[in-house]
Amino acid sequence: MHKNTVFNALSLLFAMLFLTGGNASNSYAAETAELEWDVNIGVANVSSSSPWTGSNTQNNTLPFIYASIGNWHFGGRELVSYQAVIDNQWGVAISINSRVDSYRHSLGNDEVFSGYIAPDSEFIAKLGVSYDQFSVLATRDVSNNSESSSLSLSVEHPFYQQRWLIIKANASVHWYDSDYTNYNYGVSDQQADNSVGRFAYQADAALNYELGISATYFFNREWFVIGSLSQTRLDHEITDSPLVEEDFQRVAAIILVYQL
Repeated sequence: MHKNTVFNALSLLFAMLFLTGGNASNSYAAETAELEWDVNIGVANVSSSSPWTGSNTQNNTLPFIYASIGNWHFGGRELVSYQAVIDNQWGVAISINSRVDSYRHSLGNDEVFSGYIAPDSEFIAKLGVSYDQFSVLATRDVSNNSESSSLSLSVEHPFYQQRWLIIKANASVHWYDSDYTNYNYGVSDQQADNSVGRFAYQADAALNYELGISATYFFNREWFVIGSLSQTRLDHEITDSPLVEEDFQRVAAIILVYQL
């Protein structure tokens, strides 16, 4: 990975924060005179199907740590993020995260991957804008690996909401440029090996569709559990790759959380 990866990622994060966060930060300061840490710890179990040829369903149990102070958030789905509510409906979020969307040999050992060199992981910067139940999220690789960009449009609807139980449904459309699809699913001439079915393949931009549902149940003020299910329909530009055999990718997760 490029030696300036972390520096580039943090520089972009603070640059975007300077450009977008001024008014929101001031409004938050007016509401709260003294900032306090909010820390959640727990354990997460994630089961995910993989689109890769010959791969198996992966089950992982991982520690869960999420902390926030003011508009700054650490852990959870992102390494670090800045989230601000501009008013009752508008919000903005800026974050840095790692990404590993490419094949890993731990996912399976089908012969098509014999001698295959998996791409490096990446660091990505994200800029999201939300309005009511709708959101737009733009991402950019800042690790100089894929140099790719993507754009997601999402809607989330809480169709059941009581004091102790919240259930939400969501739908998303994800666009990925050709740099992303080729970095993760393409096969260069140097990586091609027709003897194992790994023919050279170059992909165009892709459009994936995702549906999901999540539920949060609060046992009391300290303990709660989050469950989620999602299914993503992969574009043919991805599924036509010799590295891929499934049209769908599914993820199920359950997280038990204690709020300190």
